Amino acid sequence: MADALLIRKMIVQGTDPHKIITCATTPPASIAYQRKLRLWAADCAARSLHLIGNPEDHDLACKAIEVARQFARGMINVEALAPFDCAPGSGSRFYKDAKRTAFSVASEVRLAAAMTAQVNVFVGTLAAVTHARRAIANATWDTTHAPRSELDWQIGRLLRWMAETEPVDWATTNSSCVAVLRRPAELS
Repeated sequence: MADALLIRKMIVQGTDPHKIITCATTPPASIAYQRKLRLWAADCAARSLHLIGNPEDHDLACKAIEVARQFARGMINVEALAPFDCAPGSGSRFYKDAKRTAFSVASEVRLAAAMTAQVNVFVGTLAAVTHARRAIANATWDTTHAPRSELDWQIGRLLRWMAETEPVDWATTNSSCVAVLRRPAELS
């Protein structure tokens, strides 16, 4: 289990960001820490929502993220996660639909959103941030810098969630979208 001080120390020491995320999502952890992990994963998924073109899929992904946030804040119980949970045998249609159309940018975003509602916060968080990063990397023509830039953003956001004063949730509306550079049509 990591804490904010260990994460900061790893960053200062120049530890590989993938190792930082793996360390941050390793059990055991306090309920408060698990809560912050889930909220961080929700922000990472929300940041990639603008990549979903289908309004119905976008709305479902937003709902999964909002349910995960409500659960993290103790506003709903674990049963409310069931429609989005992606644990083996959960039967979540949202997750199955995302998996069936795997390897598209939109499916990566849907998987990121579904993983935020995973009952096992450690598995869900690691998968959510990975799928969100893949979605953003796959949506850009800059395959060298975009994935690293997103990873850096994720680490910075993790630090903000680990601080005493929590940040405002990353919005699930298009006004919060990051600029993703797409290859111009004539170069495709």
